Amino acid sequence: MPANPPPISFVQRVSAATAPDRDRFIDAVRAGSLLIVVLGHWLMATVVVQNDRIAGANALTSIPALQLATWLFQVMALFFIAGGFSNITVWRSLRRRGAGYSEYLQGRLVRLLRPTLVFVVFWHLALPAAATLGMSQDRVDVIGLLLGQPLWFLGVYVATTALAPAMASWHAVSPRIALTTLVTGAAVVNWFRLGLGTESVGYLNLAIVWLFAQQLGFLYADGSLTRLSRRTLWATLSGAFAVLVGLTTWGPYPVSMVGMPGETSNMTPPTLCLPVLAIA
Repeated sequence: MPANPPPISFVQRVSAATAPDRDRFIDAVRAGSLLIVVLGHWLMATVVVQNDRIAGANALTSIPALQLATWLFQVMALFFIAGGFSNITVWRSLRRRGAGYSEYLQGRLVRLLRPTLVFVVFWHLALPAAATLGMSQDRVDVIGLLLGQPLWFLGVYVATTALAPAMASWHAVSPRIALTTLVTGAAVVNWFRLGLGTESVGYLNLAIVWLFAQQLGFLYADGSLTRLSRRTLWATLSGAFAVLVGLTTWGPYPVSMVGMPGETSNMTPPTLCLPVLAIA
């Protein structure tokens, strides 16, 4: 009798079910980034007991040496790079089929906002229910604040997604000029914010910095990054981290790539350190 075929592994089944033209590296970046976000927040959170009261604290504040770990755990740029790849790929596909901007925007927004609506509705009902069942209003307010904070990302991501076709046109004309203009703009905004003390101007970098990361995704979609030699990639990585060391040692920027209480934030709004980290 013929021998039984060997069992097909989970990896093989996933591989067989994946379209051959799908970029699996970008899928790995998305999945890995989500895991790192969860792990990073879990590692940052500490619990302190003082005078028989339990309070939340931040491990990065308690152990400042851990702030260097945020250079690896701050993966927000990877979301925008992966998003840039997806946005330009979808836009080009729609254009080839004769579709336009409205079809592009509708398709992208539905994918983004449908799960967000479920999230918002669930907690809109769950938090009042928790208060009714006896949870203190102060705690309900804190939980609501913590749940709402990450949604800033969605607003910025929607904006960069909406601008992707226009940025793709700029990319088609000259990728280098687009990238150079954006990183120069981020530096000028930092000069106004940190050099002249015009704090509100810094929020322009919510657009400039994350549009820069999206442009890197366009480069990957074109195959420009995959054509670089391994030596060039290592040199780029080393150079980017060397620049970060200089910016955080002699520049006005903190070491942490996430917001820290009581000091200038590299994240809100983004500083010049974030484009450098995106390159790395």
